Amino acid sequence: MKKIILILLFIVGNITAQKINISGFVTDKNTGEKIINANVFVKNSTIGTVTNEYGYYSLYIPKNQEITIKIGFVGYKNLEKKLRAEKSLKINFELVPDNQLETVELHFSTKSAQNIQAKEISTVQIPIQQIKQLPAIGGEPDLMKAYQLLPGISSGKEGSSDLFVRGGSPDQNLMLIDGVPLYYVNHLGGFVSVFNIDAINSVKLIKGGFPARYGNRLSSVVDIRMKDGNRNKRSGSFTIGLLNAKLMLEGPLGKKASYMVSARRMLYDLIMFPVSYIGTDKMSSFGYHFYDFNGKINYQINLKNHLYFSVYGGDDIFAIRNYKDTETSGSNQGDFESKYQKKWGNKLSSLRWYYDINNKLELITRLSYSKYRFYIGKKVSSDEKKFQYESNYISDIQDARINSLLNINISNNYKITTGSGFSYHWFNPSVLGVHISQNNEPQDYIKSSYKQSSIAYYFFIENHINFHNKLFLNLGIRNSDLVINKHQFVSFEPRLMFRYQFNKSFAVKGAYSKMQQNLHLLSTTGLGMPVDLWLPATNDAPPEQSELYVFGISKSIGKPYQLSIETFYKTINNLITYKPGATFKKVSYHWEDKIYNNGLGKSYGVEFLLQKKTGKHTGWLSYTWSKTTRQFNEINNNFPYPFNYDRRNDISIVYNYNFNKHIQFSATWNYGTGYPFSMEINKFYTLTNLSFSGENYNLNNLYEYTTAYEYSKPNSLKMRDFHRLDIGVNFIKQKKYGIRTWNFSIINVYNRKNPYFYYLSSEETSEGHYKTIVKQYTLFPFLPSFSYSYKF
Repeated sequence: MKKIILILLFIVGNITAQKINISGFVTDKNTGEKIINANVFVKNSTIGTVTNEYGYYSLYIPKNQEITIKIGFVGYKNLEKKLRAEKSLKINFELVPDNQLETVELHFSTKSAQNIQAKEISTVQIPIQQIKQLPAIGGEPDLMKAYQLLPGISSGKEGSSDLFVRGGSPDQNLMLIDGVPLYYVNHLGGFVSVFNIDAINSVKLIKGGFPARYGNRLSSVVDIRMKDGNRNKRSGSFTIGLLNAKLMLEGPLGKKASYMVSARRMLYDLIMFPVSYIGTDKMSSFGYHFYDFNGKINYQINLKNHLYFSVYGGDDIFAIRNYKDTETSGSNQGDFESKYQKKWGNKLSSLRWYYDINNKLELITRLSYSKYRFYIGKKVSSDEKKFQYESNYISDIQDARINSLLNINISNNYKITTGSGFSYHWFNPSVLGVHISQNNEPQDYIKSSYKQSSIAYYFFIENHINFHNKLFLNLGIRNSDLVINKHQFVSFEPRLMFRYQFNKSFAVKGAYSKMQQNLHLLSTTGLGMPVDLWLPATNDAPPEQSELYVFGISKSIGKPYQLSIETFYKTINNLITYKPGATFKKVSYHWEDKIYNNGLGKSYGVEFLLQKKTGKHTGWLSYTWSKTTRQFNEINNNFPYPFNYDRRNDISIVYNYNFNKHIQFSATWNYGTGYPFSMEINKFYTLTNLSFSGENYNLNNLYEYTTAYEYSKPNSLKMRDFHRLDIGVNFIKQKKYGIRTWNFSIINVYNRKNPYFYYLSSEETSEGHYKTIVKQYTLFPFLPSFSYSYKF
């Protein structure tokens, strides 16, 4: 073994002996913001790389040779620097923003282009500026809805910000803010995501070929990096639209630090509370709003050490207040008032230390805390306080983490990324507390599921290998261990990705990933506010596991067009679902009593993506054909049935046109075959003998009629096909102190009545008989909206 290590060290030493290392950061000249995924390469050579999530690059170049280094990124002017170096150097580059809107992508020499093309498979990125241009509900750009327009990704129900990636469910997506998991990612019942686009630097979505550094989810990774803050001057922006108002500020803190803060709030409750109070003759008032907050401080200790502190907080709040309870106002205890509140949201904080050890080593260490909480509270009291009732329902999940990642830049052709992490989770599945006081005699009741905690730790290594600028490999292994209730779940997860570049325009890619998820989600959705309960993997509900195979090709068609085709096959084990009739409201000590477990999932399909990235006319065409099933022993006689959001065909067209630097036009059209669903197909009445009821054992032979329903087989029915056209226009103008933008959007231009759900209704015929018919509920009609923003 020692001989093998010595041979490898000798080979590596010879590879790098005649070369020196050039490394550093690429930043925005105006703001000092790190530029992620900028291209850095040696002109007229095959030597090239891209900056990482900290804007850092590392290149090995020939010693004592005169070369030209070229740096470029979408939306910035190219930068060139001639160089002859005798020793390794640290060189930082500053790029100047390019205001020519038609310049949206860079083109490099054919030799270097082969080496800097994306090595990942099933990885997509949409520039933030392009997301801001797309049509949006309420004039509020939403990055989740932008990614729903890409192949292999759907929204589930219309208007939702959820991501259903290659047959997976939303809880199987790893949502990261500056590397920290976020549990709940929606506002407004799922119609708006929690991510404020003004505070975001970059977004990367991985839907297959997962690097070994990512784990504990099955379907995708959404890696969101927040802005570090303007290092050079104070700046910001504010927006007022039909949906919400928001503000973002950033600027320097002395010579070594910068800050960024953003806040957003829905304003309808400020109107709804007084309007509902007047409209109900001062009997009640109600309202709903959401808010979120992002904050970040970036401190440069010295050239080698950076500290980043990030926080996020957000809530959805729905409240009702009744000033007189008509059902009990006639009692001898006086009039009653009641308050009802439902609240759910996240809190997150992280401290990161970035250490540039030397030109070959980077160390990133992160300490973080994250929490999701769901709460329902109700208070009822008489005007003389003779009677008081209070109930509180709480479910939450918390975690604390520490992890480290080390990048080892051995050469241009071989890099290693390795790391490990430790996390501690607290689970509070459900707690119901009731307090009753009548005539000053209090009574308290508490019913809860058992609280649990778990410990998880992992280790991973990735090997990034380049053979002759033709074959690129990422060979990785992730080993994770979960300990809960004296049970241990060990997961060995191999990861493999490859890309073979036949020529400058054609490449073949493939990947294999095994994943494990140590969390479960029980979700209740509908027209009401959603209820998400995060639960731990246990011996009765083991961790979910998946295997994913991906194969694809990419082809450049001329300069402006890029075609990619990918096929995938995924299996999932240990899924859970609610038993019939089980809900979050029925608190039981063992929450596992509410579920069916050991479910199986299968998904496979093919995806096409044709993109045009240059010129005034840009956009893409995507098509997905896929099939997704679920299977439980207790459901459908153990036969597979369609997944709730199994959409067989999905087409999206995105078109952007920049008339000039003042006017931007965008249009999106989406078509999808109908989702499967189940519903009652017959109802009948039956007699129930109340004497068999445990609470009515004194009632002898007392019967009552109850309604029973017969349902279709699971998801055996199909909704109507979905299609919708949205358009948007941005009017941009340079003002004395900043840039003003008016956004006008129209959702559902031709007023397509797409089904949100179906229900049965009874109608009288002309002959005086009654018949049962199926009706659909439509959510989004023709919907215009606008917003006003000002960047200063």
